[in-house]
Amino acid sequence: MWTSDTAVSTLSGVRWLAYLHPALMIAVLALALFVLREGLRIRRARLARTAFDSRRHRRFARVLVPLVAGGALAGLLSMGWLRDRPLAESVHFPLASGAMLLIVAAGGIGLWLERGAPLRARTVHALCGAIGVLLALGAAVAGMAIAVFLQTSSRCSPIVPGGPKIRPGE
Repeated sequence: MWTSDTAVSTLSGVRWLAYLHPALMIAVLALALFVLREGLRIRRARLARTAFDSRRHRRFARVLVPLVAGGALAGLLSMGWLRDRPLAESVHFPLASGAMLLIVAAGGIGLWLERGAPLRARTVHALCGAIGVLLALGAAVAGMAIAVFLQTSSRCSPIVPGGPKIRPGE
């Protein structure tokens, strides 16, 4: 029977895969902060009634949304398949899920705005995007706490089955 233990034991050097999700999500979070900053610059220019080119915000946001959705899937795979842990046991799961949903919603509303949505949709777009990025920052902090926990508990239950087991105090 094919289990996560079988999969992990058959892959050589699988330990680095467990760190791929956190590393990539840090880059995605940096991109999200950049897209948010561009959106705030557009809003500031609009309030000041000055011209501002929004193409950069739209171009990077189109890249951000699928990366966030893919990162959420990668996180689920990392916890469930590589680490063989329950998916929703920490506060990271609801924070990351909320961030993903809000960023995807902001992306959808942004596409709707491009196609002539009512102007009041801008406020909903901005709130979804800003709150989504704030939740993503919270998820990053919670994710780092998970990484620290897994690193310290890996001495008792390593990622790769059959590896050396070190008991606390040894």
